[in-house]
Amino acid sequence: MKNTISASVKIACLMAGSQLGLAELLGVNSSFVSQWKSGKRAIPIKHCQSIVELCEGLVSVQELRPDDWHEFWPLPGSYVPSCFENATLMHVKGALFRLFSK
Repeated sequence: MKNTISASVKIACLMAGSQLGLAELLGVNSSFVSQWKSGKRAIPIKHCQSIVELCEGLVSVQELRPDDWHEFWPLPGSYVPSCFENATLMHVKGALFRLFSK
């Protein structure tokens, strides 16, 4: 699970342009984002939806908070950007996960 969270945060950093870019978008210090990537600190609930929206569905709340997401969000419908089909979205997520989990 730690690898999934780390990869998801790395995807968010990529979508924001950098770790600092993600931190600025969320109004947090860059060191917090680093701690999320390393698994030293959980991603605060208040930032999860912003990360999901920034990533246009490539990252889910289930990936960001795998142990307790269901306590805060009802089971969502699948968000698929109109420019992707399900198969393509899964391919992109898999490629990004493999890229960032090295």
